[in-house]
Amino acid sequence: MITPDAQDDIYKTLVLTAARDSRARAPKAVNRATIPVMSWILYAAIAAAALAAADVCVKLAAGKLPNSVGTLIYGTVAFAVGLTWFLADQARGGVGRSSSAGVAYALGVGVAFSAVTVALYGAFRAGAPLSVTSPLVRLTGLVVASLCGILIWKEPVTPRYILGICLSVAGVYLIVTR
Repeated sequence: MITPDAQDDIYKTLVLTAARDSRARAPKAVNRATIPVMSWILYAAIAAAALAAADVCVKLAAGKLPNSVGTLIYGTVAFAVGLTWFLADQARGGVGRSSSAGVAYALGVGVAFSAVTVALYGAFRAGAPLSVTSPLVRLTGLVVASLCGILIWKEPVTPRYILGICLSVAGVYLIVTR
């Protein structure tokens, strides 16, 4: 998690860089309203790129090894990354307490991503085209997750948001029916 001081430093650096590039003076006050988007948008972009890379790698691997071996390798890598992160946090004294609900939800993440991996290996082994399967899986997941945000967490709905969801559904239809 990025601390408020680190967020201020990031923002100031960005403002100073922009000011230097445009020959304008940088504002002295930090606009905290822009920090939340700045703190998560990079992570979202990395996640999107990683999902795309994962889909391409599953497509390349499917049929070249048993689906169970591919899933085992995925799980081993995910475990190694998680263990390394946990040990690094522990070495810094940053591992906090975990609630039973947090552990249950994390197990849900593991089960869900494992199911995605198994299903993608199966689809690609059966000959599914990457250009149809990946958008179908990702856009449908996007719509379902968005609806969960609205129904469970009462996230705001705007006409622009509704248009985006409709375009996503239309996109899935157009991609699948080519």
